[in-house]
Amino acid sequence: MYAFVDHIDWKLADKVASHGFYVVVPDFFYGDPYVPDNPERPIAVWRQSHGTDKGFEDAIRIVSALRSEGVSAIGAAGFCWGAKVVVKLGKSDHIQAAVLLHPSRVTVDDIKGK
Repeated sequence: MYAFVDHIDWKLADKVASHGFYVVVPDFFYGDPYVPDNPERPIAVWRQSHGTDKGFEDAIRIVSALRSEGVSAIGAAGFCWGAKVVVKLGKSDHIQAAVLLHPSRVTVDDIKGK
């Protein structure tokens, strides 16, 4: 997923929240999603300015903010592009649970490596 598509991710977040969980859905693309119909900016070009390293840094800030509010257990779900961010979070002590859904560009070495 390289963008919020028809707010399906928000519907999923609402469903999880309806079971008593506090849910955060950050826009790591800052309103600049990948647009498949734009031939002037193919996905390889788009990825150059939308790296997962920045997503990880942003996620750490979100986790820190949640911890400062007293949240003690944090899980993260990564869809497509976000899966690589969640793998990196999961290898740290920042989160207690990680879920990957149709991970994009995640390798076994990403998961095993330090």
